[in-house]
Amino acid sequence: MGPWMAGPLDAVHEETVELCVVEQGTMHVRLGDRCGVHRAGEIAVIPPTVRHGSWTEADSVHEVIVHLDAAALAALVPGRLPCGIFTAPQRPATAALGEAVSMRPEDVPELALGLLEHARSHAPQAVASDPRIVAVAEAVTRGLDRRWTVASMASIAGMSEAHFARRFREVVGSSPMRYVQQQRLGRARWLMNASDASITEIALQVGFGSPSRFSEAFTQRHGLTPSRWRARRATTPMG
Repeated sequence: MGPWMAGPLDAVHEETVELCVVEQGTMHVRLGDRCGVHRAGEIAVIPPTVRHGSWTEADSVHEVIVHLDAAALAALVPGRLPCGIFTAPQRPATAALGEAVSMRPEDVPELALGLLEHARSHAPQAVASDPRIVAVAEAVTRGLDRRWTVASMASIAGMSEAHFARRFREVVGSSPMRYVQQQRLGRARWLMNASDASITEIALQVGFGSPSRFSEAFTQRHGLTPSRWRARRATTPMG
């Protein structure tokens, strides 16, 4: 949890149920073959084996993520688990979960179960779905070092460039090339925070081609060069 974390770009959990609450900001999420917007105060419920990812353009997104053992949960919550983004019962409930994660771990199971039961009794938020577009989004996140173009992405989707660009925006919420940029910058932020790789190594790994191109894109987005951003994060406590 923290303002620098954009969420997993491509993940799947085999034995746990993920419960995610956004406390501040807005995130775009991918759940299986569906895409949607996860807003502050909403709950995302992700059962085992569902491939998912999330991304954001904001610097001030705070999320709380709890993983619950699926086998143990099945005994407490019989029946099919919900999957999707749900309106939370009230803001204090989601805020309490965030506080418990950091200060009262013993309260997490009860709070998480309460939110899960709420999600089971409510319809999920409407999300867009198109397996062709999701296949492209997954290909991008798995191959950020590729030289992506609208044409290469449209080819994967089996669509004309114009149709693909229009449909991609409808499903994902941004243009194809903007999505590629978001993914590259998100992965770069994660690597700068979680690894000792140099700025040059990170720039090449996420597909910017050169440190100068990476620095230009990063500075334009965050108002700081990658080196200065990394130094500032190293001295800023995360909560």
